[in-house]
Amino acid sequence: MTDVPIVQFSERAVKKIRALVPSGEGAPRIPLSAERSHCMGGRGHSHELAVAEKESDDDVVVESSGLTFVINPPSARILAGAHADHVETLKESGFKVSNPNATGKCPCGHHDLFD
Repeated sequence: MTDVPIVQFSERAVKKIRALVPSGEGAPRIPLSAERSHCMGGRGHSHELAVAEKESDDDVVVESSGLTFVINPPSARILAGAHADHVETLKESGFKVSNPNATGKCPCGHHDLFD
């Protein structure tokens, strides 16, 4: 387990995750990944959060604000230094990841580009 969070989570994001995911002993681990999308000819990535059904031996395990996240190694490299927040506006609601490693955004603004 790493002591340095790969992704920093805002207080709002942690509060929302805790409302959606059970906590305490035996609580599920939360996978976080950067998945390739079809956007920009397959070069775009979206950030995915879920509840882990299984994890791999090589996954990076990160503790942040009392939550346990599992991140696959390729995603860990892409997500290093990212910040996750939860937004609720009239236009959108959900988790938003700001990633300093992104070199651009797709035209729709929902996928990050990494060279």
